[in-house]
Amino acid sequence: MPKREPRHSPLIAPGKTQPPQLELFRYVSDDAYANAFDFYEAIPRFMVARGTSSAVRWNADGTAAPIKREFTYKDKRYRVTLAPAYIERADGLLRAEFPGIKEEVLELALTKLAMDRGYFTGAADGPSSDSFVLITSIYQIAEELKKYRGRAGTKSKAYSYAQIREALQVLAKTKIHLRCEQDDDDLILSPIADF
Repeated sequence: MPKREPRHSPLIAPGKTQPPQLELFRYVSDDAYANAFDFYEAIPRFMVARGTSSAVRWNADGTAAPIKREFTYKDKRYRVTLAPAYIERADGLLRAEFPGIKEEVLELALTKLAMDRGYFTGAADGPSSDSFVLITSIYQIAEELKKYRGRAGTKSKAYSYAQIREALQVLAKTKIHLRCEQDDDDLILSPIADF
């Protein structure tokens, strides 16, 4: 689930807090929960090709500048800035990583697990919308990913536990800055909140 950055959002009343994924619902239209999943899926947040992609300005030390993209959703123009995740390698060096196909597949598996096993936690007065939790393991994620293999004749490869762990880190550390050109609203989130 996306993680709220500590900041005041013009999308909600002062003094109120809610997770950014709920702000996404209001970001699209005044009809609070309409089209939010379509909108989230329309955000160009994955890189198809890594390493040699001309969209990324790579530095010799493995770092990269954020990627800027634009897209239109329901006649509104949006600007997206993707700041890469920095993953520490075995040699101790940091390498920039943008979410790619592996992370996209993993996000789908996490969404499925969240729908099946996620729950709202709460305080003494009951569950609240800003406390949705999914407690899972890399084993459970790997098992969910196995269900996708072989569907519709695809021959996708299995991911190792290390690849799943790294993809989770990429999803947790990537920052997505979303800004609507017509409005003065903006939102900063990560595809998943905590890992």
